[in-house]
Amino acid sequence: MEISDWITLAAILVALGIGVSSLIQTERLQKRERKERLLNEIIEWAVANIQATYGQDITVVTLKGDELRSALYLGFVQLNSRSQYIKRAASIFNDVITKLVNETIETLESCENVHAEWVSCTEKEKDKKMEETLAVCKSLREKAKAIIEEAAKIKNKDII
Repeated sequence: MEISDWITLAAILVALGIGVSSLIQTERLQKRERKERLLNEIIEWAVANIQATYGQDITVVTLKGDELRSALYLGFVQLNSRSQYIKRAASIFNDVITKLVNETIETLESCENVHAEWVSCTEKEKDKKMEETLAVCKSLREKAKAIIEEAAKIKNKDII
């Protein structure tokens, strides 16, 4: 082999090395972007949990009786429709966020159950059932806030 052949071979090997390196970096970037997108979706779902329960003590909200029950029901239905997807998305992250998401889903189901009891109870029981619903909604908000905090920790850890 002549020197020009060796130079050509070296150039081909360098180009191949650069190509492989580029593919590896692209794959890493896509994986990181996917994780970030999933984490953002988890955060959005947690924020939706807070918003569905009005993000504050519901007793100060102007909705009363049937209006409040209907608004809460719609919120629960929308959140529950994404719960299984969020559960799968959380499973790629640490055990803490997975546990928090699972607990939040359980609390969301409790909200729906207490809400269903509130809708079907007698007039005498309505105030008590409303208080139970408000307490479970408060718990749901607290769990959602914990998810947001843990997601922020994960994002900060990945950035640093």
